[in-house]
Amino acid sequence: MYFKPNFEQFLPKKEDYEKAKKALDYIIPILEKTPHIYDVFVGGSYAKGTWLGRDIDIFVRFPKKYKGQNISIYIEQTLKEHNVPYIKLHGSRDYFQTFYEGLKIEIVPILKLDSPLEREFVTDISQFHVEWVKKNIKGLENDAKYFKIFNKLINTYGAESYLGGLSGYACEILTIHYKGFTNLLKGILKWKPKVFIDIEKHYSNIKEAINELGKDKTASPLILIDPVDKTRNVAASLSYKNFALIIANSYLYLNNNILYKINKSDFETMLEITFRVEETKEDIKNAKISRLTRKIVNYLEKNGIEVYAYTIDFDKNKSYLWVCCEKITIKTKHLGPPAWVNLDKFLEKHNKFFIREDGRLYTIINKTFSVYDIKKVYPEIESIKFLNNNPT
Repeated sequence: MYFKPNFEQFLPKKEDYEKAKKALDYIIPILEKTPHIYDVFVGGSYAKGTWLGRDIDIFVRFPKKYKGQNISIYIEQTLKEHNVPYIKLHGSRDYFQTFYEGLKIEIVPILKLDSPLEREFVTDISQFHVEWVKKNIKGLENDAKYFKIFNKLINTYGAESYLGGLSGYACEILTIHYKGFTNLLKGILKWKPKVFIDIEKHYSNIKEAINELGKDKTASPLILIDPVDKTRNVAASLSYKNFALIIANSYLYLNNNILYKINKSDFETMLEITFRVEETKEDIKNAKISRLTRKIVNYLEKNGIEVYAYTIDFDKNKSYLWVCCEKITIKTKHLGPPAWVNLDKFLEKHNKFFIREDGRLYTIINKTFSVYDIKKVYPEIESIKFLNNNPT
């Protein structure tokens, strides 16, 4: 689906900043009462000046002598004492979500460090990300916002494995590297796997980086070395599909001021699959739906039903597939026994047969396969139905 983007409508308004300030004025004094802390540190895109108005990250920093200890319990204790409603989420350390007039605030415990090398968990280096971006992005804040919006609009935003896109931090690094939104899109048109960007020159070349990081961390089409941590590829989760989608949309926007994204409204025959997923943690649930969808697509195509395109609605636990047909009948080999085992029974059923090199008999039969057969294979499927033109 082609569309003309309006980036301005996604930028935060004056009232968004006013609400954010009120939220911080409310929650920070409470968090500052947490026992044993070093300080409370506003981080994320809000601190960097690249905020899009959706949520705010607050880091509660503890002295590094607390490395190895459960520092999350001190934050939870403070939230309880001050009657702050919260949701506890599990990660390398437990962290917390609360809401202020609909604005989501994430409260993350980290260690106050002098160097990223001292980290206990990846979240500990977030403070260095903030410092690096603030130092280098001056004058390019809106450009970074535009590139984030660009990726959100074409569904290539988000570094979670099930999304396979670019993180906000990756968008900021790329904006800084190319010195602006338009220059970045022009630079993207020259991309071919593997793109190697090492803005702080931690490595002399891509070969050295791959040898140091290993194949798993450098399997993505874009190797974007973290400016503050040479052991990380910030674009490690970027899929080749989304890499290509970013390149294609850079061309479309620069030449025609339009964007394109895969949309179920383009599907002539749309098969809706609803999943029964009991997992409550969003990341795990969505990753499971993504894996199941890919397995189903492969299973359908293996059985002769071509899938032209598909998309996933994680909020509704649904996948939408554009398939060639509802069912298909194909000729397939039906394997029988060796000629010296139960030959009579096989010939009673099949008067035409062939013999393999190993002596086993086989015949050719017509096999009918329906899209509805996948429900027998994947018990996680709750329902299957066609939403528009039911194919024949």
